[in-house]
Amino acid sequence: MIPMNEQLLPALDVAPLARFAAELRASQADELVRLRDRAGLPDTNPHAGHQMPGLVSEADLLAIRTDPSALAKKLHEHLDQTAKLARSEQENGTDAATKEFAASVESSRRDQLTRLGQG
Repeated sequence: MIPMNEQLLPALDVAPLARFAAELRASQADELVRLRDRAGLPDTNPHAGHQMPGLVSEADLLAIRTDPSALAKKLHEHLDQTAKLARSEQENGTDAATKEFAASVESSRRDQLTRLGQG
């Protein structure tokens, strides 16, 4: 989830959904800190250049900068995919604290999808 959150942040800078985007930026940045702390990972992105569902690629970012209305669809993909990742951690993880964090992330994503109007 770390690269997914990292790569979403620049897209939120061009968001036409200003208030919602600001709230998402804050929650995603907070999650990044918590995820890195839990995983003991550095601030670098080992998945840079990879493509996976819900991940904002450079091409996606360019498209969003060209047409900011494209952000809503990408946000939906990101929020949905990260909710799935969080659910998977809850079902398959072994660390209780990580599973609890994953439950809070999934709940947050469902709320965010509803607010986006596509949940």
